[in-house]
Amino acid sequence: MRIRNFILIGTLIIIAITVVVIVISGFYFVNGELKYQILAKANDQLNTFNVSMANTTKVNAGYVFDGVLSIYHGADIEKTLYQMKNSSGAQWAFITIGSTNYVYPYEKGVLSLDAKSRPWYILANAHPKNVVINEFYSPTLKASVVTFTVAIDGKVEYVGGLIFTEKQFFNMLSSRIGNPFLIMNHGKIIYPSNASVNNGIVNINGIDYRMQTFDYNAVMSIYDMFSSMPYTLGILIPTSSIISNISWTIFYLVIITVMIGIGEIVFMSFLSRRIALSVEMLSNVSSRFDPHKGEIEVDEKTRERIYRFKETKEVFDKMYQLFQEIIAQIEELRATNEELESSYEEIEQLSNNLSKESQELKELFEVSNLVSLSTDNKSSKRILLDRLIKIYGCAGIILVDLNKREGNLTDAIGEKFNPVDLSKIGKELLNGRIVEVSDPPYQIMVVPIMFESKLLAVLEMAFLDHVPEVEKESLTRFMVGFAGSLNSQRLISEIQNAYIYLATKFVEISEVYDYETGSHIHRVGEYSAFIASKLMMGEEFISNIRIYSMIHDIGKLKVPREILMKNGSLTKEEFEEMKKHTIYGEQLLGEAPFLEMARHIARYHHEKYDGTGYPDGLKGDEIPIEGRIMAIADVYDALRSPRRYKRAFSHEEAVKIILEGDGRTKPDHFDPKILEIFRKYNLEFKRIYESLLDEEEKNG
Repeated sequence: MRIRNFILIGTLIIIAITVVVIVISGFYFVNGELKYQILAKANDQLNTFNVSMANTTKVNAGYVFDGVLSIYHGADIEKTLYQMKNSSGAQWAFITIGSTNYVYPYEKGVLSLDAKSRPWYILANAHPKNVVINEFYSPTLKASVVTFTVAIDGKVEYVGGLIFTEKQFFNMLSSRIGNPFLIMNHGKIIYPSNASVNNGIVNINGIDYRMQTFDYNAVMSIYDMFSSMPYTLGILIPTSSIISNISWTIFYLVIITVMIGIGEIVFMSFLSRRIALSVEMLSNVSSRFDPHKGEIEVDEKTRERIYRFKETKEVFDKMYQLFQEIIAQIEELRATNEELESSYEEIEQLSNNLSKESQELKELFEVSNLVSLSTDNKSSKRILLDRLIKIYGCAGIILVDLNKREGNLTDAIGEKFNPVDLSKIGKELLNGRIVEVSDPPYQIMVVPIMFESKLLAVLEMAFLDHVPEVEKESLTRFMVGFAGSLNSQRLISEIQNAYIYLATKFVEISEVYDYETGSHIHRVGEYSAFIASKLMMGEEFISNIRIYSMIHDIGKLKVPREILMKNGSLTKEEFEEMKKHTIYGEQLLGEAPFLEMARHIARYHHEKYDGTGYPDGLKGDEIPIEGRIMAIADVYDALRSPRRYKRAFSHEEAVKIILEGDGRTKPDHFDPKILEIFRKYNLEFKRIYESLLDEEEKNG
């Protein structure tokens, strides 16, 4: 009984606390609901106001844009201003052209105003092709006015607009919106004139409104309108609609509170009876449980109460079964614990070994990623040696590259030691096995680096005293990946050498065709490499552009020889065919990824930075950097070199043409950064030109 009474008392306390919390929460909820109702309805009406304002501004701005552009293109000023005024319903329409003002209807004082000093003119020119809205008192027009002003271009002094009186402006908005609103200027109501405010309640024509205020200029900025009006916008909501909503909210809160109270009383009364009985019986049962005997001693009275309720009978049976299972599990756990203790040291040792191997694999994976990102053999080898000496703690490492064409190339890091005589262990290495060799004080582990059953290189890792435990299988798998990278870089190197050979042969071909000299082809390579070095482009880029610049005109091989050899000026059709050598060059160079720079140079070296070049008319940074570099190198050498159709220009003449222009060549044709390098270092171009002259050029 005491437990039941305690639960009932607790239930009443909980109900009382619930009612108090709901009442307090209801008060704050109602207060918040009032603010929410005002804000929600205000935001709805603000959206309507915004849409109407945007539409009004869009229509008026359209009249202004059309009018100003018509005048700019030569339309009659007075007639256009008349159309602007009548279409918009404004009081006046105006346009300022330079220092001259025009207004319709005619106002003498307006014509003499210095428009450029006025805020509306300054703001409009700061935001060309955008609507600028201003409010001010005009002493000339003797009225408070609102202007819609538009400048068609910040560099062209054409600024036009519409002028409304304040009353006209807000009457126009009111007729479009429908919902009431209020406009204040520094706390003073300026629209509507029949509004009054008392204790935060606005009264218009006998109707009371709640008001939510917004910054007028912030509202205008939503629609990209540049406004400098000192207005505060008040959105008005009828108090009658708010009071109706709040009344229903309070009614629903009261109903909910009553229903919650009744429900808690019924539920807790039923629950308390069941809980009290269950707690008492289970408490008695637990106190009589003997875990050693596995029995529960229950007197007749307790047994009768246990079996009176189905729930307590089920709990008792499950409790008895649970204790039996617990005892059995304890015995099993004791036996298991002994086994775990005996194997703990073994598990710990295995864990340490796995951790070490995992770290080793992780570091090898990182090395593999770094090697795969490298673009040449030298850096790949350096990365490999640096990381392996740290991973395995070697005294020193030697990498022997078995390149038969160039002889065995050796890279080393760490302590110096004598390389292993590979002839003695060659058979094991060719079979892919790691070999250990003793050469006191070093123990050397020799690792074959093989690709497709071919031995490409050998890695010799020297350790002091003894070779540590190394996961050889992981190291061997890693070396397969490195071998693939090494083989790929060899192939790329061979192909690049082939294109160097192609470039030298192209020199011979071009001299046979007599459309380029060999020295010109070598010079543009040196100009391009010099510019790339000043742009800090990196060794690989500089090396490649020196090679691939030499075949920039390879596409001329597909241009008919009669066009290439023509002494006079080319016809329009012949010049169009000549221009195609850029496309032919790209096609001849194929699609190999490592020849991307060569293709770019061949296709884009006649593109111009201002977009007037060919074949694609690219502009600015749309042109690959190698094309922009080649453009100035090619033009400078073409100006310096004699041709059938022109004399050779001196260095000073060529510099002046490139930096100042001569009608055909303009500074705008070149990347400004590259042009500045040419301006600063043009004497280096002169040195390169004079150091690579052929006999004909020296004599001519």
